[in-house]
Amino acid sequence: MRASTAYYMSTIYVGSVLKTAFNLQNYQIMAINTGFVLFLAFTTPFFGLWADRVGLRNFLLKSLWWNILLAYPLFWLMKNHFSLKNFIFFQAVFGLLCASFYAPFVGLLPKLFRVEERYSGVALSITLVQAVLGGLTPLISALLVFLTGDKAAPALFLIGGAMVAILGIKKVEDLFPEAKTRSIFKTGDADLGVSILSVSNDQYKHFPQVRSKVI
Repeated sequence: MRASTAYYMSTIYVGSVLKTAFNLQNYQIMAINTGFVLFLAFTTPFFGLWADRVGLRNFLLKSLWWNILLAYPLFWLMKNHFSLKNFIFFQAVFGLLCASFYAPFVGLLPKLFRVEERYSGVALSITLVQAVLGGLTPLISALLVFLTGDKAAPALFLIGGAMVAILGIKKVEDLFPEAKTRSIFKTGDADLGVSILSVSNDQYKHFPQVRSKVI
């Protein structure tokens, strides 16, 4: 939820704000969104490396708390001091917050499913949330502004998404009590499906159970 809402809000919803505030053309908004996505693509691997060093769970929780703490101040800045310069600052900080969550999240999600159900599990969970919550993010953001009269109200939706993500991490720990000591929140080999990535071709020949799982 957190990943989908943040992405759609920083591109689709903010794009509509730019069109209204600066009267930008569609191609200009697309260029800005492209720059934002490239910024995410550049910074995400560094956050992934950082998460590998400190652990997925700790990094995810810290990222989510920073999202909660900074979401409203960023939107407050845009509401009270809206300018192109502040918008660039907003997108840069927002992009860093997004990347800090994307990087450990994509490392954690495959570990929540067994090898036999990993493709379908990851695909269904991501696409379902993107379609329902991500696709409705611009509408919900505009509705919050309309109902509250506060242009910073979309931050509340982001905060709610981050809180749901924190509860989700806690729920994973309840479902898998060994998560803190096993491999779900650790970097490296999670199970047979992940460990196969670190097995060489020669070693692979000697593990028929691995071949049967992969095939």
